[in-house]
Amino acid sequence: MRRTLYVCLFLILSARFVYSEAARRVEGNVLISDSLPAIRIQLSKEFHFIGSFPFRIRDMAAGERFVFVDGESNHVRKMFIVQFESILPESTEIYRYSFDNAIPIEGFRFRHNTFAFSIEQEIRENPQAEVATTQTFLDKKNYKIKDEWMVSRFLALGDESRKSEMILFYMEPIASTGQRLEQFYDRDSPTEIWEKISKELDARSRPAFQVLTRN
Repeated sequence: MRRTLYVCLFLILSARFVYSEAARRVEGNVLISDSLPAIRIQLSKEFHFIGSFPFRIRDMAAGERFVFVDGESNHVRKMFIVQFESILPESTEIYRYSFDNAIPIEGFRFRHNTFAFSIEQEIRENPQAEVATTQTFLDKKNYKIKDEWMVSRFLALGDESRKSEMILFYMEPIASTGQRLEQFYDRDSPTEIWEKISKELDARSRPAFQVLTRN
């Protein structure tokens, strides 16, 4: 009975942490990943690291998020999240993104896009997703954040197998623009307001990080 219990516990822990084939750490404002991908990312000086946490996406993938903020617990001006994610070994899925129009940065190819969203709406629609897990993490750290955010996102593959990925999220509260989320989209189409603001957001996001080396 005891042996069965140990085996079950081992399988649960393995399922949760199997994605973590790489050692990752933060030194000052530099995030260092040994693999998947091997990379060092330096954030601009206004950001400070507040911690990381694991997450899981159903029975398909698992990963870890590293969270940096600009601001105090009751007034977060910006956030920067680095997400490492890998397909679980028992899944045959891969990441199928096209990188035809990718941005080259220090030997990496990044897909880029911008979007805006409501945290409350995302949690209502998918209470088990990364947004909900991130909100719980921030609550535990006593960080109070706005509901509506805009994001400049950079995505790269972990390696050529397409079984892992890394995503960089540069985030600002929509309130900083004097607008509301409802003004950014007409049904699912971006408005002229969002097209202008998103270009400005993209321009601000580029200097927020620097890829130091491919390791």
